[in-house]
Formats: sequence, C-alpha cells, structure tokens
Amino acid sequence: MNVLTGIIAMYILGIIFSYSLFTKQWHICILSLILIFIIMINEHFKKRNIVFILFFMLSVFSYFTLINTKFNDKIWLYVDKESKYGYIAKYKNLTVYLNGDFKKESLTGKNLLVKGSYSYKIDGFNGVLGNFKVNEIIKEENTIKYYTNKYKAYLYDRFKDHLGKVNASYVMALVFGDGKHISVEEKNELKTLGILHVLSVSGFHMVLIFGIFKKLFNMKIAILLTFFYLLLTGVESASLRAFIMIFIAKMSNVFHRNYNSRSALYFAALVILLINPFNLFNIGFLLSFGATLGILMYQRKASKVLPSFLFKFNEDLALTISAQVFILPMLWLTFGGVNTIFLIGNILLIPFYTIIIYLSLGMFVALDFNFIVIIFAKIINWLFYSLEGAKMFLLNIDMPILNFNAEACFLYICIFIFIASLKYTKKYRKQIIIVMLTMYISITFKIFPEATIYENENFSAVFINHLNYKYLFANYDEINGNSIAKLKSNLDSPITISNFKNVVTRGGVSLYSKENNILVIYKGKKLSIPSLKKESNCDIITKYKYMLGKWWLVCSN
Repeated sequence: MNVLTGIIAMYILGIIFSYSLFTKQWHICILSLILIFIIMINEHFKKRNIVFILFFMLSVFSYFTLINTKFNDKIWLYVDKESKYGYIAKYKNLTVYLNGDFKKESLTGKNLLVKGSYSYKIDGFNGVLGNFKVNEIIKEENTIKYYTNKYKAYLYDRFKDHLGKVNASYVMALVFGDGKHISVEEKNELKTLGILHVLSVSGFHMVLIFGIFKKLFNMKIAILLTFFYLLLTGVESASLRAFIMIFIAKMSNVFHRNYNSRSALYFAALVILLINPFNLFNIGFLLSFGATLGILMYQRKASKVLPSFLFKFNEDLALTISAQVFILPMLWLTFGGVNTIFLIGNILLIPFYTIIIYLSLGMFVALDFNFIVIIFAKIINWLFYSLEGAKMFLLNIDMPILNFNAEACFLYICIFIFIASLKYTKKYRKQIIIVMLTMYISITFKIFPEATIYENENFSAVFINHLNYKYLFANYDEINGNSIAKLKSNLDSPITISNFKNVVTRGGVSLYSKENNILVIYKGKKLSIPSLKKESNCDIITKYKYMLGKWWLVCSN
C-alpha cells in the first residue's frame, strides 16, 4: 500500500463525510471518521498523516464551497445537453436546470451569459444547484463541444446514407460515444445482455484507438491524436481515466520508471475528483473505476481458478468476472438486478463490436473515397445483421437474475473492504466487524423513519419507510391510478393507503390529511407538508429523515 492509496482513500472519505454531514446522515459521518482513523493508525501511513489530513480537508472544503455556490440575476453558464424541459447546464461545476423560451437552434456546447430568475433545489449527491428560468440570453460563445457536436451531426448523416438509420446510430455510439440516436428499447436489450458499456466511450475504446494510432504514427503523435479523440467524444470520466493511465504508462517508458497500473488508476481518480468532487457519485465514474480495479486485482487469480480446457475463453471469462467484482453492487442499486446472461454476452458479442469499431474507423478515414466506403458499409451491415440474430437468441435464453437490495449491497462492499484491509488491520478486526454489523442493522431496519414526498402535475404521494415497514400514502383520482401503480411498483410494492384522513403505521408514525395538507407526526415532532397537488413542469422528490428529535431535510430536486 503506497502513499497514493492513502491519499485517494482520504479524499474519497472526505467527500462521503461532507455529503453525509450536509444531508445529516450521522451514521455515515461516524463510519467515515472510523475509517479515517483506521487509515491514520496504519503503520504504513503514520509518517504521512499530515498529508492525508490536508487532502481530507481539501475535499471537505471543495465540496462545501461548491454546494454553497449562489446564483446571481446575471450569470455565465455552460450548456451541457438538452433535457425534456429545456437544457441541463453547468455553473461552477454544478448542474443547473434551464428553462425558458429558447430558439430552435440547439444551444448545446455553448457558453451563455443569461439573465433571469432562479430557485435553489440543492442536491448534495448529484451536485445539482437548482433551476434557472432564462428571460434573456445576453451573449453566446461557442466552445469546442459545440463544434464537435456539429461535426458529429454531419458524420451521422454521412453514415446514415450508407448504413441506414439504425446501424448508423450504433456506429456513432460505438466510435464517438454519441448514443442519442439509439432507441430506449435497443438500449434496454444491451443492458439485459450486460454490454451497454460498448455504447459509451470507455477505456476499451481508448485502448483500441491509441493502439491504431500507435501503429500508424510515433508515440507523441499517437498520444496527441488520442487526446483529440478524447475531446471529440466529450471527455467523460471513463475515457479521461483511460487517457490519463495511457499517458502515465507511456511517460514512464520515456523517463525509464516502473509503471504501476493500480497507482496510475488511483492518480487518475484523484485528478477527476479534484476537478469535480461530485464525480464520485456519478455512475459512469464508479462503473469505470470499479471495473478497472476489479480487473487489476482479480483477473490473474480468476484465470488460475477457471478450468484450463476453456483455452481462449478462459482469459475472456476471467476478464468479465473480475470486472464485475466491484461494479455488481452499483448495478444492483442502479438497475435493481443483474441478468447472468452478461457472462455469455460479453464473451460472444464484444469481439463482433470490436471488429465493427475497427471497420467504422476505416470508413471514417475513407469518407471521401466512395468505393472504399461502400465495401466497409456492406461488411458492417452484415455484421450488424449477424449480431441482431445473436442478440435475439441470447435474449430468449432463460438465465437467472441476481436481485439484491441496498442493504445486501452495503454488506457486500463492507466484506470486500474488510478482506482487502485484513492484512493491515489484524489488531482491530473485532472492532471493524462490530462497526460493520451495527451499520448494517441500522440501514436494514430503518431505526429512524424516512418520509419521501413525490409530486408532479398529476398526483402526490408520501412514502414512509420505517422498521422494515413500507407505506405509500396517496390522494388521487381514478384517472391517475396508473401513475400511482407505477410508483408503487418502483418502491417494491409497499402497503398502499389512498384517500385517507388519519392513519398510524406499525412503527408509530401518524399521518393526517386535512384541506389538501398532510401532517406527519413521530414522537410528537411534526412534519407539515403543504398542498402537494399543484402544477409542476417536472417530477419533484423531497426526502426527510427523523433523527435526534427532529425532522431533517435530506435531499430535494
């Protein structure tokens, strides 16, 4: 365990501590401090404690500086992408939802000086500052992303002429990370097969691209061209992580230094989190780093355990299994379950997509030579046709689905942390086990009640989660019954009570409904929820938690 391991661990714990402190989740605060204490007393790190404390303080300072950012009537914003209700923009690394009367031409990729009104809807997990209603766009400035978006739109039209709409959509996603043209149904199929990651530019793509450039040019030009490719694809966490690791690997050769892949991964994580601490809660960041860390730590071990008669499949299967070690909990929490077909999907389908990426790049280079493009297009279309048949075959295989809840995921993560640190924490083994079990029981049984409010223009509802009992209280008419049924399904089918006046849960939480207002009472402490049924241009979710004799606002969007 080197110093960089301790630095990245302290920085991440600082962000988690800051988030739990901001949302008043005291049990996570305590757990974070315990883990920090364990790191600081580790005999390998004792001499570096001042450095670790400085990085911990830096992460806390960065988090709270961002979360306390304030709007002005007139601000500069960077427009990141379009949304259902307008645009999603960035203001000092924080997400802002823009709405207003915009012109038809897309503003994505532009810096805007805007004037208008605002409302704070701070989300300390996703780094959301609030909503900004634009009354006037004072000035516009085009950025690199604006021009790359224009160029990608041009490429899509060119590919569509030769490949058709569907295949061109896949090529744009596979090669340039532009998946906006692919339908939700097609994405769901790839998600079921466990290969959705091919549609976003990741380390897999960066290694392929760098390998091609390296064969055609010298090292400096290859790195420079790979950097331009990074800009073209949007500089996502996964691709930036891969580029940093490639750059470090090649620079270590130049300066005749040993390359440590795990240290390079930690350094890349630190750089990305220094840029924006909220990247820690970004699913793309977590999946990319989790998969890479799993491969670096367990691929060789998995390859030795697997039967040798599998030959080439042995390496592919070891790669797939090791990549899942740290990302399975994230997939369970995000998607609610994982279909075990991903083992077959990654081994059988990824080689086809790899060939398509190579051919698509060749087609891209030869766009001005029509006869070459036609040849490439025929081969690519045939491969997509074959892939479609293979996907349908795999989707019809009835494979078991792994379903885990948040509590099981927490325990899963704790076990791996415990195993990883076993060598360095023998003296405190019993204490660590007690802490993990205490945290697990606290999270599993919801000792303190949580009240989550869901509202939009169609209906409103209050979800109570307490002592492993789940209740959904909703006042609605028959027209909006389907919306409530969908929400009920998403919440794991809680006990539903509709059109109520007063009711008491098994855990002692009382709810009263009077004149469109709902009053939640627990141990004499009241949480007043005003008239929820109001017109809104977006879904609003507000979460409260009872702790220390008071209802606390946890998050709101």
